[in-house]
Amino acid sequence: MVQLLEELPRLTQRQEGCLAWIYKFFLEHRYYPTSREIAKGIHVGNAANTHIAALVKKGYLMLRKGEPRNVRFTERGLEKLGLMGVATDKQKTIEQMELFEKENRR
Repeated sequence: MVQLLEELPRLTQRQEGCLAWIYKFFLEHRYYPTSREIAKGIHVGNAANTHIAALVKKGYLMLRKGEPRNVRFTERGLEKLGLMGVATDKQKTIEQMELFEKENRR
């Protein structure tokens, strides 16, 4: 477990807040937020894209090209949310994410 903590890139307080907000939004709505919804939710305006880009670069999120709700959690992102005490039931979250993906396949 200690080794995992060392491998996870550090996040700023704002980045942690952004990651947690996206997670809570997903659990509440059962779909991912848009960049605009993230900006409004974390009260940063256009800076939301900067936070999202940093979370993607650090491996906590990934983006799906061509989709309006293109933010997705990575395994590393879910692990970080668990360590932050936000995602208490990782398996349930994974099941909900898989259901979302299945329902939204074209």
